[in-house]
Amino acid sequence: MSYAEIKLMRKKQFLTTNILFSSMMAAYFLFVSVVPLTFRVLFLSLGCLFLLQTIYGYIKKSSGSPVPIFKKVEAYEKEKLGKEWDVQKKVDLGVNLFLSGLMFFQAFFIMRETNRVNIDYQIMAVLYIVFLLVVNLSLYFHVKKVDGAEFGDLQGYTKKSNIYGALLGILLAIVLFFLLIMYVLVS
Repeated sequence: MSYAEIKLMRKKQFLTTNILFSSMMAAYFLFVSVVPLTFRVLFLSLGCLFLLQTIYGYIKKSSGSPVPIFKKVEAYEKEKLGKEWDVQKKVDLGVNLFLSGLMFFQAFFIMRETNRVNIDYQIMAVLYIVFLLVVNLSLYFHVKKVDGAEFGDLQGYTKKSNIYGALLGILLAIVLFFLLIMYVLVS
């Protein structure tokens, strides 16, 4: 694959990722606004979704994405990363399984809750912007690392990127937690 083809593929990947992310967030906000949903049902639904993704990932050898650009990216990265691609896929499935368990655990502890999920659009707008920024930055650094490396130079990439991601995720969670507390205290 030539440099120009890779660059075009990556532009399409960024565009498609942003469109899908924005569409899913809008659908979520609309769904929660229209359907009277309790937190228990929300956590059970998310747990089932993550569990189904994990099961599908274990059965399917590839991501199985119906989006053509993601199939092309997957083939390119699988060739470029080699064995590291398999490690990355296993880690992703493990994270999905952990998130599924976490959602079921939360649903179990709020069994009797009948409070409906309410949306504070100011908080959701801030979270949307933060998450969109995180998705784009993580994709940017991933693309930069993968595309800039030679074949076989990416041994240990998954471990390093997951450690950095976990540390940045913890830092982001702390910052968002304090911002949320300040917002609640000011309101």
